[in-house]
Amino acid sequence: MKTNETYDKMAAIPHEMHKVDRSIPWSTTCYGCRPKEQGGMFIRAYYTTDDYVVATATTEEVKNGFPGVQHGGVVATYLDEVLWRQTKREDARVDAMTVETQLNYWKPLPENTEIRIVALPAEVDGRHYYVEGAIYLPDGSIAATAKIHYICLKLNDEISMEEQKREMRPVETELEEIYF
Repeated sequence: MKTNETYDKMAAIPHEMHKVDRSIPWSTTCYGCRPKEQGGMFIRAYYTTDDYVVATATTEEVKNGFPGVQHGGVVATYLDEVLWRQTKREDARVDAMTVETQLNYWKPLPENTEIRIVALPAEVDGRHYYVEGAIYLPDGSIAATAKIHYICLKLNDEISMEEQKREMRPVETELEEIYF
């Protein structure tokens, strides 16, 4: 199978338990976070003590492209939503938006499957954040990888000011460890 640099980095991470540092709050106005009953993806994410962001989600039939397989745009959304969390790791007030996404699909992402989305620590260059990550299937194989470039909004930007007003909610189930 042909791979790339991001795939190789993600495949090299040992599959083991990772200690959770803290859960990441979510918002009802966030498509990736809000419950499925409200049209969302119900992604729950955590910072680990070894500097990863790890999220859990369960795919569902209504987000299929082909029968039994998640739509490619949905796969991209899982990755964008979770990798973006690395921009806020050190300072929750940082607001960043996606500039560019390099995405590779390695295996179909089946419906009704619990997945793990993992983000490596961000590389930061001024206002620019570069984050790599992957979606893991239950057998530990990689379904998709991404390298995403985000730009930090200026402090008085209108979008950033609105983002700071969003009500954030705690994750309902706190975890001490998470496997990936």
